[in-house]
Amino acid sequence: TSFLEADSTLFEFANDVSGKEALFYGTFQNSGIKTIPSGLFSSVISNPSSSMFYNTFYNCTALEAIPSGLFDFGGHDVSGAASTFYATFYNCTTLKSIPENLFARVTSPAQNLFRSTFNLCSGLIKLPENLFPNITSGATNIFYYTFYKCS
Repeated sequence: TSFLEADSTLFEFANDVSGKEALFYGTFQNSGIKTIPSGLFSSVISNPSSSMFYNTFYNCTALEAIPSGLFDFGGHDVSGAASTFYATFYNCTTLKSIPENLFARVTSPAQNLFRSTFNLCSGLIKLPENLFPNITSGATNIFYYTFYKCS
């Protein structure tokens, strides 16, 4: 829990890491990280895989902010894969807001795409109007428990 911040170049891989399943699974889980640097996942420049960000910031109870371009995918629109953002920010109790258009690059829904993404984020005061501006219907359980037990 003494781990407070990550360098923006931490995951600066030489290659595009799109399509690697569960690549950031539980990476910062239970850490004391307070802020996330913009561009942390800049090596993901096309379609994210199934469970790629599963539990990435799970139970980061000191997390204060999310940068707006965290899931920019190199400026490309992407198709979601099943459970890509499953419990990504689960129980981040000090998170007060979510940036507009955080998931603007995700255009195609998949089953459980945002399942429990912000579950138990009790510090959230307001949800942005354009958090999922390009998601269309078509898959089941896209938003299952996404904001469960948020203030």
